[in-house]
Amino acid sequence: MHWLSALLLVACGTSPAPAPTSTVLEHLELTTGGARATDSLPLVVALHGRGDTADGFVRAFRDMPTPARVVLLRAPIHEGESGDAWFTFQRVDTWRHVADDVDALCDRIVVTIDALEAAQPSRGRPILTGFSQGAMIAYAMALRHPDRFAALYPVSGIMITELYQHDHADPSRTPPIVAFHGTRDEIIPIESDREAIETLAQHGIHVELRPHDATHWLDGAMRDDLWATIGAAVQ
Repeated sequence: MHWLSALLLVACGTSPAPAPTSTVLEHLELTTGGARATDSLPLVVALHGRGDTADGFVRAFRDMPTPARVVLLRAPIHEGESGDAWFTFQRVDTWRHVADDVDALCDRIVVTIDALEAAQPSRGRPILTGFSQGAMIAYAMALRHPDRFAALYPVSGIMITELYQHDHADPSRTPPIVAFHGTRDEIIPIESDREAIETLAQHGIHVELRPHDATHWLDGAMRDDLWATIGAAVQ
């Protein structure tokens, strides 16, 4: 399936535009691995998928054994009982609107991380992970603000290359990217993610795709692999 077709499955609809780029995103914090909130900890920033919430996404990290401060950002587009979204398609000029929204989101995430690090100094550069639509934003951050992260871990997502044809990834600035994807994912098939990985690898970026026997969700062996990868990265 083409990336656009896969994206339409999880990003259709209309909604008001996100808030200005200078606005810090709402978020909640979770300390893992028995750590205390006052400890100096590595920072893990997590982006939930469309239709979920930051409060709901906590379940994917609550039992992570690595001591860390996990900050779960709240997507800025509220869709009532269906959850929240990072972006949606408009009825006109679809890709232009999405590109503008994603660019603004990338800037807002950087502003939010700056505020978090100012309030509670962290060990090293943060790690960014995201699921589904959150993974699409994680890929975008790799292109827009690579210097801000130690590593990026998109889960069950795709890279929206159509939005960033004007960008040229710089392998010397881009941190390692490890993508996790279920082989039985019918929402965003793994083939779409594999194309993204191949594109980044062709630009000399250190990137890896880890397939798992899973559907479109983060649990079981795939979740444990993500936890272990985060743990290894912050040692």
